[in-house]
Amino acid sequence: MPPKAPAPTLSDAERLFEQRPTDALPLLTRFAARGASSSRAEALALLAIHDATLGTHAGLVAAQKKLRKARGFTGLSRAARARIEHAAGYAAMKHGQAGVAVEHLNEAAHRYPEGDRRRAHVFDTLGMHFAAEGDLERAHAYYLKSAERKRAAGDAERQGLARTYGNLGRLELAREHFGQAEHWLRADLALVSEDAPGSGAEALVRNLLGIALLGQTGRLADARHELLRALALAPPRSVTRAYVEKDLARVALEEGHIDEAHAHAERAREMATIHGFAEMRITVRHVEGLIAARRVVAVGDVAWSAAVAAFDDAALGFEALGMPAEACASLLAKAELLARHGQGERALASLLERALPLAERHLFRQLEPLDRIERAIEALSREALLRVRVRRMLGADLPDHYGARLRGARLRLTVWTCDIRGFTAYCEETQDPARVVSMLNRLFSVIGQRVLDGGGRIDKYVGDNVLAYFRDAEAAADAALDAMALVARLNGEREHLDERRLEIGVGLATGEVVEGNVGFAGKLEHTIIGTAVNAASRLVNVAKPGAVLVDQATRHALGKRFTTKALRGGKVTLKGLGDVAVFELTGRNERLPDAAS
Repeated sequence: MPPKAPAPTLSDAERLFEQRPTDALPLLTRFAARGASSSRAEALALLAIHDATLGTHAGLVAAQKKLRKARGFTGLSRAARARIEHAAGYAAMKHGQAGVAVEHLNEAAHRYPEGDRRRAHVFDTLGMHFAAEGDLERAHAYYLKSAERKRAAGDAERQGLARTYGNLGRLELAREHFGQAEHWLRADLALVSEDAPGSGAEALVRNLLGIALLGQTGRLADARHELLRALALAPPRSVTRAYVEKDLARVALEEGHIDEAHAHAERAREMATIHGFAEMRITVRHVEGLIAARRVVAVGDVAWSAAVAAFDDAALGFEALGMPAEACASLLAKAELLARHGQGERALASLLERALPLAERHLFRQLEPLDRIERAIEALSREALLRVRVRRMLGADLPDHYGARLRGARLRLTVWTCDIRGFTAYCEETQDPARVVSMLNRLFSVIGQRVLDGGGRIDKYVGDNVLAYFRDAEAAADAALDAMALVARLNGEREHLDERRLEIGVGLATGEVVEGNVGFAGKLEHTIIGTAVNAASRLVNVAKPGAVLVDQATRHALGKRFTTKALRGGKVTLKGLGDVAVFELTGRNERLPDAAS
Protein backbone atom coordinates (compact mmCIF):
# COMPACT_ATOMS: atom_id res chain seq x y z
CA MET A 1 0.00 0.00 0.00
CA PRO A 2 1.56 3.34 -1.04
CA PRO A 3 2.36 5.79 1.78
CA LYS A 4 -0.30 8.35 2.48
CA ALA A 5 0.46 11.76 0.98
CA PRO A 6 1.17 14.42 3.63
CA ALA A 7 -1.62 16.86 4.32
CA PRO A 8 -1.20 20.18 2.46
CA THR A 9 0.15 23.07 4.49
CA LEU A 10 -0.68 26.75 4.36
CA SER A 11 2.57 27.26 2.41
CA ASP A 12 1.31 24.73 -0.15
CA ALA A 13 -1.97 26.64 -0.41
CA GLU A 14 -0.09 29.90 -0.80
CA ARG A 15 2.06 28.58 -3.66
CA LEU A 16 -1.03 27.16 -5.37
CA PHE A 17 -2.72 30.54 -4.93
CA GLU A 18 0.23 32.22 -6.65
CA GLN A 19 0.00 29.79 -9.59
CA ARG A 20 -3.73 29.10 -9.93
CA PRO A 21 -5.75 31.32 -7.55
CA THR A 22 -9.14 29.74 -8.26
CA ASP A 23 -7.86 26.20 -7.58
CA ALA A 24 -6.50 27.33 -4.21
CA LEU A 25 -9.78 28.76 -2.91
CA PRO A 26 -11.22 25.53 -1.35
CA LEU A 27 -7.96 24.84 0.47
CA LEU A 28 -7.66 28.42 1.74
CA THR A 29 -11.30 28.37 2.87
CA ARG A 30 -10.54 25.24 4.89
CA PHE A 31 -7.53 26.88 6.57
CA ALA A 32 -9.58 30.01 7.30
CA ALA A 33 -12.21 27.95 9.13
CA ARG A 34 -10.01 26.06 11.60
CA GLY A 35 -6.55 25.81 13.09
CA ALA A 36 -4.22 28.29 14.75
CA SER A 37 -5.24 31.94 14.72
CA SER A 38 -2.21 33.05 12.66
CA SER A 39 -2.80 30.52 9.89
CA ARG A 40 -6.52 31.35 9.82
CA ALA A 41 -5.70 35.06 9.56
CA GLU A 42 -3.21 34.48 6.73
CA ALA A 43 -5.73 32.35 4.83
CA LEU A 44 -8.39 35.05 5.23
CA ALA A 45 -5.93 37.67 3.98
CA LEU A 46 -5.21 35.63 0.83
CA LEU A 47 -8.93 35.16 0.27
CA ALA A 48 -9.34 38.94 0.68
CA ILE A 49 -6.73 39.50 -2.04
CA HIS A 50 -8.73 37.22 -4.35
CA ASP A 51 -11.94 39.15 -3.59
CA ALA A 52 -10.23 42.49 -4.20
CA THR A 53 -8.76 41.26 -7.49
CA LEU A 54 -12.29 41.10 -8.91
CA GLY A 55 -12.32 44.92 -8.81
CA THR A 56 -16.07 45.02 -8.12
CA HIS A 57 -17.75 46.83 -5.25
CA ALA A 58 -19.07 43.52 -3.89
CA GLY A 59 -15.59 42.02 -4.08
CA LEU A 60 -14.05 44.92 -2.20
CA VAL A 61 -16.73 44.76 0.50
CA ALA A 62 -16.09 41.02 0.87
CA ALA A 63 -12.34 41.65 1.13
CA GLN A 64 -12.82 44.24 3.89
CA LYS A 65 -15.09 41.86 5.81
CA LYS A 66 -12.45 39.10 5.72
CA LEU A 67 -9.73 41.52 6.81
CA ARG A 68 -11.79 42.70 9.79
CA LYS A 69 -12.24 39.08 10.84
CA ALA A 70 -8.52 38.37 10.42
CA ARG A 71 -7.58 41.37 12.58
CA GLY A 72 -9.93 40.12 15.30
CA PHE A 73 -7.77 37.10 16.14
CA THR A 74 -5.46 37.39 19.15
CA GLY A 75 -1.83 36.31 19.40
CA LEU A 76 -1.09 36.82 15.70
CA SER A 77 2.45 36.24 14.48
CA ARG A 78 4.48 38.99 12.86
CA ALA A 79 4.12 37.25 9.48
CA ALA A 80 0.32 37.05 9.85
CA ARG A 81 0.10 40.77 10.65
CA ALA A 82 2.31 41.49 7.65
CA ARG A 83 0.04 39.39 5.43
CA ILE A 84 -3.02 41.29 6.65
CA GLU A 85 -1.36 44.65 5.93
CA HIS A 86 -0.36 43.44 2.46
CA ALA A 87 -3.93 42.37 1.69
CA ALA A 88 -5.32 45.64 3.08
CA GLY A 89 -2.90 47.61 0.89
CA TYR A 90 -3.84 45.60 -2.18
CA ALA A 91 -7.56 46.11 -1.52
CA ALA A 92 -7.05 49.86 -1.01
CA MET A 93 -5.08 50.03 -4.26
CA LYS A 94 -7.91 48.31 -6.16
CA HIS A 95 -10.36 50.70 -4.50
CA GLY A 96 -8.40 53.76 -5.66
CA GLN A 97 -7.28 54.80 -2.15
CA ALA A 98 -3.69 55.68 -3.01
CA GLY A 99 -2.49 57.08 0.31
CA VAL A 100 -4.11 54.31 2.36
CA ALA A 101 -2.65 51.66 0.06
CA VAL A 102 0.91 52.92 0.48
CA GLU A 103 0.56 53.11 4.28
CA HIS A 104 -0.57 49.48 4.51
CA LEU A 105 2.02 48.23 2.03
CA ASN A 106 4.86 50.08 3.76
CA GLU A 107 3.75 48.53 7.05
CA ALA A 108 3.67 45.07 5.47
CA ALA A 109 7.19 45.46 4.13
CA HIS A 110 8.42 46.57 7.56
CA ARG A 111 6.77 43.66 9.33
CA TYR A 112 8.21 40.93 7.11
CA PRO A 113 11.73 39.91 8.21
CA GLU A 114 14.52 41.07 5.91
CA GLY A 115 15.06 37.64 4.34
CA ASP A 116 11.38 36.69 3.95
CA ARG A 117 10.58 36.02 0.28
CA ARG A 118 7.11 37.51 0.76
CA ARG A 119 8.69 40.95 1.20
CA ALA A 120 9.43 40.82 -2.54
CA HIS A 121 5.73 40.24 -3.19
CA VAL A 122 4.92 43.44 -1.29
CA PHE A 123 7.42 45.27 -3.51
CA ASP A 124 5.58 43.87 -6.54
CA THR A 125 2.31 45.30 -5.22
CA LEU A 126 3.97 48.66 -4.53
CA GLY A 127 5.26 48.58 -8.10
CA MET A 128 1.74 47.92 -9.36
CA HIS A 129 0.43 50.79 -7.24
CA PHE A 130 2.95 53.32 -8.54
CA ALA A 131 2.50 52.12 -12.11
CA ALA A 132 -1.26 52.70 -11.76
CA GLU A 133 -0.53 56.16 -10.30
CA GLY A 134 1.63 57.02 -13.32
CA ASP A 135 4.91 57.12 -11.35
CA LEU A 136 6.65 54.63 -13.62
CA GLU A 137 10.12 55.47 -12.35
CA ARG A 138 9.14 54.54 -8.79
CA ALA A 139 7.39 51.40 -10.02
CA HIS A 140 10.53 50.44 -11.94
CA ALA A 141 12.64 50.75 -8.78
CA TYR A 142 10.30 48.48 -6.81
CA TYR A 143 10.15 45.84 -9.53
CA LEU A 144 13.95 45.78 -9.78
CA LYS A 145 14.22 45.37 -5.99
CA SER A 146 11.68 42.53 -6.12
CA ALA A 147 13.55 40.80 -8.95
CA GLU A 148 16.82 41.08 -7.02
CA ARG A 149 15.31 39.39 -3.97
CA LYS A 150 13.59 36.68 -6.00
CA ARG A 151 16.78 35.84 -7.90
CA ALA A 152 18.50 35.41 -4.53
CA ALA A 153 15.73 32.99 -3.46
CA GLY A 154 16.52 30.66 -6.40
CA ASP A 155 14.10 27.96 -7.59
CA ALA A 156 11.60 28.72 -4.81
CA GLU A 157 10.77 31.98 -6.60
CA ARG A 158 11.07 31.01 -10.29
CA GLN A 159 7.41 31.64 -11.00
CA GLY A 160 7.42 34.79 -8.91
CA LEU A 161 10.48 36.01 -10.78
CA ALA A 162 8.73 35.39 -14.10
CA ARG A 163 5.83 37.58 -12.94
CA THR A 164 8.20 40.37 -11.93
CA TYR A 165 9.98 40.19 -15.29
CA GLY A 166 6.55 40.40 -16.89
CA ASN A 167 5.72 43.46 -14.77
CA LEU A 168 8.97 45.09 -15.87
CA GLY A 169 8.07 44.31 -19.48
CA ARG A 170 4.61 45.87 -19.12
CA LEU A 171 6.15 48.88 -17.42
CA GLU A 172 8.59 49.45 -20.28
CA LEU A 173 5.70 49.11 -22.73
CA ALA A 174 3.93 51.90 -20.81
CA ARG A 175 7.13 53.98 -20.94
CA GLU A 176 7.34 53.22 -24.68
CA HIS A 177 10.81 51.75 -24.21
CA PHE A 178 10.02 48.91 -26.58
CA GLY A 179 13.54 47.48 -26.79
CA GLN A 180 13.78 47.24 -22.99
CA ALA A 181 10.29 45.76 -22.88
CA GLU A 182 11.42 43.05 -25.29
CA HIS A 183 14.43 42.31 -23.04
CA TRP A 184 12.32 41.72 -19.93
CA LEU A 185 9.58 39.83 -21.76
CA ARG A 186 12.09 37.45 -23.32
CA ALA A 187 13.49 36.82 -19.83
CA ASP A 188 9.93 36.16 -18.65
CA LEU A 189 9.28 33.88 -21.63
CA ALA A 190 12.42 31.83 -20.94
CA LEU A 191 11.14 30.95 -17.47
CA VAL A 192 7.50 30.45 -18.45
CA SER A 193 8.19 28.30 -21.52
CA GLU A 194 10.48 26.08 -19.44
CA ASP A 195 8.09 25.66 -16.49
CA ALA A 196 4.77 25.70 -18.37
CA PRO A 197 5.39 25.22 -22.11
CA GLY A 198 2.41 25.64 -24.38
CA SER A 199 0.31 27.19 -21.61
CA GLY A 200 -1.97 30.17 -21.43
CA ALA A 201 0.79 31.90 -19.44
CA GLU A 202 3.15 31.50 -22.38
CA ALA A 203 0.45 32.88 -24.68
CA LEU A 204 0.12 35.97 -22.49
CA VAL A 205 3.88 36.66 -22.54
CA ARG A 206 4.08 36.13 -26.31
CA ASN A 207 1.16 38.54 -26.73
CA LEU A 208 3.05 41.23 -24.77
CA LEU A 209 6.22 40.46 -26.70
CA GLY A 210 4.28 41.00 -29.92
CA ILE A 211 3.28 44.48 -28.69
CA ALA A 212 6.91 45.27 -27.85
CA LEU A 213 7.94 44.25 -31.37
CA LEU A 214 5.06 46.22 -32.90
CA GLY A 215 6.44 49.35 -31.27
CA GLN A 216 9.86 48.95 -32.93
CA THR A 217 10.61 50.15 -36.44
CA GLY A 218 10.84 47.36 -39.00
CA ARG A 219 9.57 44.59 -36.66
CA LEU A 220 6.03 44.16 -37.99
CA ALA A 221 6.71 40.68 -39.35
CA ASP A 222 8.26 39.62 -36.02
CA ALA A 223 5.27 41.04 -34.16
CA ARG A 224 2.83 39.09 -36.36
CA HIS A 225 4.87 35.91 -35.85
CA GLU A 226 4.75 36.17 -32.02
CA LEU A 227 1.07 37.10 -31.98
CA LEU A 228 0.14 34.12 -34.17
CA ARG A 229 2.08 31.83 -31.81
CA ALA A 230 0.21 33.43 -28.90
CA LEU A 231 -3.11 32.86 -30.67
CA ALA A 232 -2.31 29.18 -31.14
CA LEU A 233 -1.60 28.81 -27.40
CA ALA A 234 -4.35 31.00 -25.92
CA PRO A 235 -7.32 29.11 -24.40
CA PRO A 236 -10.45 29.47 -26.57
CA ARG A 237 -12.54 31.60 -24.19
CA SER A 238 -9.77 33.48 -22.42
CA VAL A 239 -9.18 37.22 -22.16
CA THR A 240 -5.67 36.55 -23.48
CA ARG A 241 -7.13 35.27 -26.75
CA ALA A 242 -9.26 38.40 -27.04
CA TYR A 243 -6.19 40.60 -26.52
CA VAL A 244 -4.22 38.68 -29.14
CA GLU A 245 -7.02 39.20 -31.67
CA LYS A 246 -7.06 42.90 -30.83
CA ASP A 247 -3.29 43.21 -31.29
CA LEU A 248 -3.38 41.27 -34.56
CA ALA A 249 -5.90 43.88 -35.69
CA ARG A 250 -3.32 46.57 -34.92
CA VAL A 251 -0.64 44.73 -36.90
CA ALA A 252 -2.97 44.27 -39.87
CA LEU A 253 -3.88 47.96 -39.73
CA GLU A 254 -0.20 48.94 -39.77
CA GLU A 255 0.28 46.70 -42.79
CA GLY A 256 -2.66 48.39 -44.54
CA HIS A 257 -4.93 45.33 -44.42
CA ILE A 258 -8.06 47.09 -43.20
CA ASP A 259 -10.52 44.25 -43.79
CA GLU A 260 -8.29 41.80 -41.92
CA ALA A 261 -7.95 44.29 -39.08
CA HIS A 262 -11.73 44.61 -38.93
CA ALA A 263 -12.15 40.80 -38.77
CA HIS A 264 -9.69 40.48 -35.86
CA ALA A 265 -11.36 43.36 -34.01
CA GLU A 266 -14.80 41.79 -34.52
CA ARG A 267 -13.63 38.50 -33.00
CA ALA A 268 -12.06 40.34 -30.04
CA ARG A 269 -15.24 42.35 -29.46
CA GLU A 270 -17.42 39.24 -29.63
CA MET A 271 -15.32 37.44 -27.01
CA ALA A 272 -15.23 40.52 -24.77
CA THR A 273 -19.02 40.87 -24.96
CA ILE A 274 -19.82 37.20 -24.38
CA HIS A 275 -17.42 36.74 -21.47
CA GLY A 276 -17.79 40.15 -19.85
CA PHE A 277 -14.23 41.42 -20.37
CA ALA A 278 -14.95 45.08 -19.58
CA GLU A 279 -11.45 46.44 -20.20
CA MET A 280 -11.21 44.44 -23.41
CA ARG A 281 -14.45 45.92 -24.74
CA ILE A 282 -13.09 49.43 -24.24
CA THR A 283 -9.73 48.58 -25.80
CA VAL A 284 -11.48 47.15 -28.85
CA ARG A 285 -13.52 50.36 -29.17
CA HIS A 286 -10.26 52.27 -29.55
CA VAL A 287 -9.09 49.90 -32.30
CA GLU A 288 -12.49 50.17 -33.99
CA GLY A 289 -11.96 53.94 -34.01
CA LEU A 290 -8.56 53.52 -35.68
CA ILE A 291 -10.07 51.25 -38.33
CA ALA A 292 -12.98 53.60 -39.01
CA ALA A 293 -10.61 56.59 -39.18
CA ARG A 294 -8.74 54.88 -42.03
CA ARG A 295 -12.01 54.68 -43.96
CA VAL A 296 -13.09 58.32 -43.53
CA VAL A 297 -13.69 60.11 -46.83
CA ALA A 298 -15.46 63.27 -45.64
CA VAL A 299 -16.89 64.86 -42.52
CA GLY A 300 -20.31 63.45 -41.77
CA ASP A 301 -19.99 60.11 -43.56
CA VAL A 302 -20.64 56.83 -41.74
CA ALA A 303 -16.97 56.09 -41.04
CA TRP A 304 -16.46 59.61 -39.63
CA SER A 305 -19.32 59.26 -37.15
CA ALA A 306 -18.19 55.74 -36.21
CA ALA A 307 -14.60 56.83 -35.57
CA VAL A 308 -15.51 59.85 -33.42
CA ALA A 309 -18.02 57.82 -31.39
CA ALA A 310 -15.53 54.97 -30.88
CA PHE A 311 -12.77 57.29 -29.64
CA ASP A 312 -15.20 59.07 -27.30
CA ASP A 313 -16.49 55.76 -25.91
CA ALA A 314 -12.96 54.44 -25.43
CA ALA A 315 -11.71 57.59 -23.69
CA LEU A 316 -14.65 57.63 -21.26
CA GLY A 317 -14.25 53.93 -20.56
CA PHE A 318 -10.51 54.19 -19.95
CA GLU A 319 -11.02 57.13 -17.59
CA ALA A 320 -13.60 55.16 -15.61
CA LEU A 321 -11.17 52.26 -15.29
CA GLY A 322 -8.32 54.51 -14.13
CA MET A 323 -6.26 54.10 -17.32
CA PRO A 324 -5.17 57.67 -18.13
CA ALA A 325 -2.50 56.81 -20.71
CA GLU A 326 -4.99 54.82 -22.77
CA ALA A 327 -7.64 57.56 -22.39
CA CYS A 328 -5.14 60.14 -23.66
CA ALA A 329 -4.30 57.92 -26.64
CA SER A 330 -7.98 57.79 -27.62
CA LEU A 331 -8.41 61.56 -27.21
CA LEU A 332 -5.28 62.21 -29.28
CA ALA A 333 -6.52 59.92 -32.03
CA LYS A 334 -9.85 61.74 -32.01
CA ALA A 335 -8.13 65.15 -32.13
CA GLU A 336 -5.92 64.08 -35.03
CA LEU A 337 -8.98 62.91 -36.96
CA LEU A 338 -10.84 66.17 -36.25
CA ALA A 339 -7.85 68.33 -37.22
CA ARG A 340 -7.21 66.36 -40.40
CA HIS A 341 -10.74 67.10 -41.56
CA GLY A 342 -10.88 70.81 -40.73
CA GLN A 343 -12.41 70.56 -37.24
CA GLY A 344 -9.56 72.38 -35.49
CA GLU A 345 -11.62 74.06 -32.76
CA ARG A 346 -13.20 70.77 -31.70
CA ALA A 347 -9.79 69.10 -31.76
CA LEU A 348 -8.25 71.82 -29.57
CA ALA A 349 -11.13 71.65 -27.09
CA SER A 350 -10.72 67.88 -26.77
CA LEU A 351 -7.00 68.25 -26.10
CA LEU A 352 -7.18 71.18 -23.67
CA GLU A 353 -10.29 70.17 -21.73
CA ARG A 354 -9.78 66.41 -21.49
CA ALA A 355 -6.43 65.02 -22.66
CA LEU A 356 -4.07 67.61 -21.15
CA PRO A 357 -5.54 67.61 -17.61
CA LEU A 358 -5.35 63.80 -17.57
CA ALA A 359 -1.75 63.78 -18.76
CA GLU A 360 -0.63 66.50 -16.35
CA ARG A 361 -2.27 64.84 -13.39
CA HIS A 362 -1.23 61.25 -14.05
CA LEU A 363 1.43 61.13 -16.78
CA PHE A 364 3.64 64.15 -16.19
CA ARG A 365 6.76 62.02 -15.65
CA GLN A 366 6.01 60.09 -18.85
CA LEU A 367 7.41 62.54 -21.36
CA GLU A 368 6.19 60.89 -24.56
CA PRO A 369 2.40 61.09 -23.99
CA LEU A 370 2.63 64.67 -22.70
CA ASP A 371 4.94 65.68 -25.56
CA ARG A 372 2.55 64.25 -28.16
CA ILE A 373 -0.37 66.18 -26.65
CA GLU A 374 1.61 69.42 -26.57
CA ARG A 375 2.77 68.98 -30.17
CA ALA A 376 -0.84 68.45 -31.23
CA ILE A 377 -1.92 71.60 -29.33
CA GLU A 378 0.92 73.62 -30.88
CA ALA A 379 -0.07 72.52 -34.40
CA LEU A 380 -3.55 73.91 -33.76
CA SER A 381 -2.71 77.03 -31.71
CA ARG A 382 0.70 78.23 -30.53
CA GLU A 383 -1.07 80.75 -28.29
CA ALA A 384 -2.95 77.93 -26.53
CA LEU A 385 0.30 76.05 -25.91
CA LEU A 386 1.91 79.24 -24.54
CA ARG A 387 -0.96 79.70 -22.08
CA VAL A 388 -0.61 76.06 -21.01
CA ARG A 389 3.08 76.53 -20.27
CA VAL A 390 2.60 79.83 -18.46
CA ARG A 391 -0.14 78.27 -16.35
CA ARG A 392 2.12 75.32 -15.55
CA MET A 393 4.96 77.69 -14.66
CA LEU A 394 2.71 79.63 -12.27
CA GLY A 395 0.98 76.56 -10.88
CA ALA A 396 -2.45 78.07 -11.57
CA ASP A 397 -4.96 78.81 -14.28
CA LEU A 398 -4.76 82.38 -15.54
CA PRO A 399 -7.81 84.48 -14.55
CA ASP A 400 -8.85 87.30 -16.85
CA HIS A 401 -7.40 89.97 -14.52
CA TYR A 402 -3.99 88.31 -14.32
CA GLY A 403 -2.35 90.78 -16.69
CA ALA A 404 -2.22 93.46 -14.00
CA ARG A 405 -0.61 91.04 -11.56
CA LEU A 406 2.04 90.14 -14.13
CA ARG A 407 2.98 93.83 -14.34
CA GLY A 408 3.10 94.13 -10.54
CA ALA A 409 0.61 94.02 -7.67
CA ARG A 410 0.69 94.27 -3.88
CA LEU A 411 -0.91 91.39 -2.00
CA ARG A 412 -1.03 90.15 1.60
CA LEU A 413 0.09 86.51 1.53
CA THR A 414 1.48 83.77 3.70
CA VAL A 415 4.82 82.76 2.22
CA TRP A 416 5.59 79.05 2.51
CA THR A 417 9.04 77.55 2.07
CA CYS A 418 10.73 74.24 2.85
CA ASP A 419 14.05 72.60 2.19
CA ILE A 420 15.90 69.34 2.82
CA ARG A 421 18.27 69.06 5.74
CA GLY A 422 21.74 67.86 4.74
CA PHE A 423 21.07 68.19 1.03
CA THR A 424 24.57 69.42 0.17
CA ALA A 425 26.16 66.41 1.87
CA TYR A 426 23.69 64.10 0.11
CA CYS A 427 24.69 65.51 -3.28
CA GLU A 428 28.38 65.13 -2.50
CA GLU A 429 28.07 61.48 -1.44
CA THR A 430 25.71 60.44 -4.26
CA GLN A 431 27.75 59.49 -7.32
CA ASP A 432 24.85 59.21 -9.76
CA PRO A 433 23.36 62.67 -10.52
CA ALA A 434 20.24 60.99 -11.92
CA ARG A 435 19.47 59.72 -8.39
CA VAL A 436 19.64 63.27 -7.03
CA VAL A 437 17.28 64.54 -9.74
CA SER A 438 14.94 61.59 -9.22
CA MET A 439 14.83 62.20 -5.47
CA LEU A 440 14.05 65.90 -5.94
CA ASN A 441 11.32 65.19 -8.49
CA ARG A 442 9.71 62.64 -6.19
CA LEU A 443 9.80 65.03 -3.23
CA PHE A 444 8.57 67.99 -5.24
CA SER A 445 5.73 65.96 -6.76
CA VAL A 446 4.51 64.92 -3.30
CA ILE A 447 4.87 68.30 -1.57
CA GLY A 448 4.06 70.42 -4.62
CA GLN A 449 0.78 68.64 -5.28
CA ARG A 450 -0.24 69.12 -1.65
CA VAL A 451 0.49 72.87 -1.95
CA LEU A 452 -1.62 73.15 -5.12
CA ASP A 453 -4.44 71.04 -3.67
CA GLY A 454 -4.57 73.40 -0.69
CA GLY A 455 -4.97 76.49 -2.85
CA GLY A 456 -1.32 77.52 -2.77
CA ARG A 457 0.87 78.65 -5.66
CA ILE A 458 4.44 77.50 -6.23
CA ASP A 459 6.76 80.41 -6.97
CA LYS A 460 9.95 78.50 -7.71
CA TYR A 461 12.31 75.67 -6.86
CA VAL A 462 15.82 76.70 -5.78
CA GLY A 463 17.92 73.57 -5.49
CA ASP A 464 16.20 71.58 -2.75
CA ASN A 465 14.02 74.53 -1.68
CA VAL A 466 10.32 75.02 -2.53
CA LEU A 467 9.04 78.60 -2.36
CA ALA A 468 5.24 78.91 -2.44
CA TYR A 469 2.53 81.25 -1.19
CA PHE A 470 -1.06 81.13 0.07
CA ARG A 471 -3.81 83.69 0.39
CA ASP A 472 -4.95 81.94 3.58
CA ALA A 473 -2.59 81.31 6.52
CA GLU A 474 -4.61 78.33 7.77
CA ALA A 475 -4.33 76.61 4.39
CA ALA A 476 -0.57 77.22 4.50
CA ALA A 477 -0.33 75.69 8.00
CA ASP A 478 -2.38 72.66 6.94
CA ALA A 479 -0.07 72.12 3.97
CA ALA A 480 3.00 72.40 6.21
CA LEU A 481 1.79 69.77 8.69
CA ASP A 482 0.69 67.47 5.89
CA ALA A 483 4.07 67.89 4.18
CA MET A 484 5.75 66.40 7.26
CA ALA A 485 3.42 63.38 7.15
CA LEU A 486 3.98 62.95 3.41
CA VAL A 487 7.76 62.98 3.85
CA ALA A 488 7.45 60.37 6.62
CA ARG A 489 5.52 58.16 4.19
CA LEU A 490 8.08 58.84 1.48
CA ASN A 491 10.83 57.71 3.85
CA GLY A 492 9.09 54.36 4.18
CA GLU A 493 9.52 53.89 0.43
CA ARG A 494 13.12 55.09 0.51
CA GLU A 495 14.02 52.64 3.26
CA HIS A 496 12.72 49.72 1.18
CA LEU A 497 14.87 50.84 -1.74
CA ASP A 498 17.99 51.32 0.44
CA GLU A 499 17.88 55.10 -0.01
CA ARG A 500 18.78 57.73 2.56
CA ARG A 501 16.01 59.18 4.73
CA LEU A 502 14.87 62.73 3.98
CA GLU A 503 14.16 65.38 6.59
CA ILE A 504 12.72 68.81 5.88
CA GLY A 505 12.10 72.07 7.69
CA VAL A 506 9.33 74.55 6.86
CA GLY A 507 9.06 78.31 7.40
CA LEU A 508 5.90 80.45 7.19
CA ALA A 509 5.75 84.25 7.23
CA THR A 510 2.80 86.54 6.54
CA GLY A 511 2.86 90.06 5.16
CA GLU A 512 2.55 92.32 2.15
CA VAL A 513 4.52 91.27 -0.94
CA VAL A 514 4.92 92.49 -4.49
CA GLU A 515 3.98 89.94 -7.16
CA GLY A 516 4.95 90.31 -10.81
CA ASN A 517 7.26 89.44 -13.69
CA VAL A 518 10.89 90.42 -13.24
CA GLY A 519 13.81 90.12 -15.65
CA PHE A 520 14.15 91.14 -19.27
CA ALA A 521 13.18 89.89 -22.71
CA GLY A 522 15.84 87.21 -22.62
CA LYS A 523 14.60 85.68 -19.34
CA LEU A 524 11.46 86.60 -17.40
CA GLU A 525 10.42 85.06 -14.10
CA HIS A 526 7.15 85.44 -12.24
CA THR A 527 7.93 85.87 -8.55
CA ILE A 528 7.06 87.47 -5.21
CA ILE A 529 9.27 90.01 -3.44
CA GLY A 530 9.09 91.43 0.09
CA THR A 531 10.00 91.14 3.74
CA ALA A 532 7.69 88.14 4.25
CA VAL A 533 9.63 86.24 1.56
CA ASN A 534 12.92 86.99 3.31
CA ALA A 535 11.45 86.09 6.70
CA ALA A 536 10.15 82.70 5.50
CA SER A 537 13.54 81.90 3.96
CA ARG A 538 15.35 82.84 7.20
CA LEU A 539 12.91 80.79 9.29
CA VAL A 540 13.42 77.66 7.24
CA ASN A 541 17.18 78.06 7.63
CA VAL A 542 16.94 77.88 11.44
CA ALA A 543 14.18 75.24 11.59
CA LYS A 544 15.26 71.90 13.01
CA PRO A 545 14.48 68.73 10.99
CA GLY A 546 10.74 68.08 11.13
CA ALA A 547 9.92 71.55 12.50
CA VAL A 548 7.53 74.19 11.12
CA LEU A 549 8.47 77.72 12.24
CA VAL A 550 6.11 80.69 11.88
CA ASP A 551 6.44 84.40 12.54
CA GLN A 552 4.22 86.53 14.79
CA ALA A 553 1.94 87.65 11.94
CA THR A 554 1.30 84.06 10.84
CA ARG A 555 0.64 82.92 14.42
CA HIS A 556 -1.92 85.72 14.83
CA ALA A 557 -3.58 84.83 11.49
CA LEU A 558 -3.92 81.17 12.49
CA GLY A 559 -6.19 81.89 15.43
CA LYS A 560 -7.22 78.92 17.59
CA ARG A 561 -7.31 76.16 14.99
CA PHE A 562 -3.62 75.40 15.42
CA THR A 563 -1.31 74.99 18.38
CA THR A 564 2.03 76.78 18.58
CA LYS A 565 4.77 77.28 21.14
CA ALA A 566 7.34 80.04 21.43
CA LEU A 567 10.93 79.01 20.83
CA ARG A 568 13.15 79.05 23.87
CA GLY A 569 14.23 82.62 24.46
CA GLY A 570 11.17 84.00 22.69
CA LYS A 571 13.06 85.69 19.86
CA VAL A 572 15.52 84.58 17.20
CA THR A 573 18.02 86.75 15.39
CA LEU A 574 17.35 86.44 11.66
CA LYS A 575 19.85 87.80 9.16
CA GLY A 576 18.74 91.19 7.85
CA LEU A 577 15.63 91.22 10.06
CA GLY A 578 17.02 91.53 13.59
CA ASP A 579 15.41 89.87 16.62
CA VAL A 580 12.12 88.31 15.56
CA ALA A 581 9.47 86.50 17.63
CA VAL A 582 9.38 82.93 16.31
CA PHE A 583 6.96 80.12 17.11
CA GLU A 584 6.88 76.42 16.29
CA LEU A 585 3.67 75.07 14.76
CA THR A 586 3.02 71.93 16.81
CA GLY A 587 -0.29 70.68 15.45
CA ARG A 588 -3.98 71.21 14.91
CA ASN A 589 -6.25 72.02 17.83
CA GLU A 590 -8.71 69.13 17.91
CA ARG A 591 -10.64 70.57 20.90
CA LEU A 592 -11.80 73.99 19.83
CA PRO A 593 -13.95 75.87 22.37
CA ASP A 594 -17.68 75.63 21.75
CA ALA A 595 -18.90 78.59 19.71
CA ALA A 596 -21.82 79.19 22.10
CA SER A 597 -19.68 79.31 25.24
